[in-house]
Amino acid sequence: MGKWRKRAKTVCAAGAAAAVISAAAIFCALRLVYPAAVYRDASLLEEDGRYGEAERGFAGISGYRDADERYLGVRYKEALERMESGDLTVAEGIFLELGDYGDSAGRVGECRRARAEEYLDRGLNEAAMAEFERAGDSPDIEDRIRECRYRIAEGWLKDGLLRKAADGFQVLGDYSDSGERLLECRYLMAEELRKDRDHPVGAIAAFRALGDYRDAGEIVLELTYGYVRNHYTSEDPLTMKYLEELAGKEYLDAAELYMDLTRWKIRIIVNDSREDMETDFDKAPLETVLWWHIIAEGGSPGEVLTVRPEAVFPDGQTIGEWDGQKTFGIVAGETYTTSTFYIDPENGVPGEMSFALYGGDGEPVAERTVMLD
Repeated sequence: MGKWRKRAKTVCAAGAAAAVISAAAIFCALRLVYPAAVYRDASLLEEDGRYGEAERGFAGISGYRDADERYLGVRYKEALERMESGDLTVAEGIFLELGDYGDSAGRVGECRRARAEEYLDRGLNEAAMAEFERAGDSPDIEDRIRECRYRIAEGWLKDGLLRKAADGFQVLGDYSDSGERLLECRYLMAEELRKDRDHPVGAIAAFRALGDYRDAGEIVLELTYGYVRNHYTSEDPLTMKYLEELAGKEYLDAAELYMDLTRWKIRIIVNDSREDMETDFDKAPLETVLWWHIIAEGGSPGEVLTVRPEAVFPDGQTIGEWDGQKTFGIVAGETYTTSTFYIDPENGVPGEMSFALYGGDGEPVAERTVMLD
């Protein structure tokens, strides 16, 4: 009995060893067959356009044959399919993930450009410009960016943001009709300034800068004439400048107004005070020291009028000098003062005292008389 048991043990041990060898062989066979099957199935899925499933298949046998390369290829095809169907965000993400595989980097730019065009069609101009700027280089990419800028400027113009719109069109230079639109913005800005009737100078300058655009020239004439009428004095240099321009263009009665303002107007006021430019005497006591105040207006800008003074007392005594000079120059806007008096008023002769200024032609420029008694 003991002998039999020993043999059985030997037979069992041999059977177990055979079973282990058989299992190992099957496992090795499966390891060889499984990747090949997955590879084959993934290839069929790729051919069928089922890229997501094919990706998972190739990813599951990474390292087998060219499975890793096939995975990238299928991933690329999925990205193309996504891009063509308009799923640009996902497509861009896949191309970014693929890095330098094939033309993936260029495809990223294509996705961004396509998204930019989509934004542009929807009127999302700023978003479109941002995408075009990220899309990389292409022959017409700068023109597409300018188109975005143009539409953004148009939006500002529509919303009444004239300064921003003008700046936007100015940056665009000669793109499309940007030059014309810039003039339109500046014209509307000038119209805004025109509403302030108390301060027309800014509007005049704005319309003048527009040259012959629309009716800008006519508006300049209208505004400058209005300024002249509201500031009608030869002492205002702008009035004289505007009147000279208007007269040169024969606008309304500008020539007559210019002649009127450039005509010398000299007044003489007489009283008993050196500082008083208001009080005006018609008569005064014989012993009064009379102060003759000459107030000059008119004349062309910068013109000096040379005059000869002459004071005549009631007794015929004549004074024909001004500070020792036979003549002196008068400038518009200035005042000139001198005095006359009897040295011995007790023996002075009452009567009419006169003071006059004569021009170079000998004609009186201004005259004034006072009765002394």
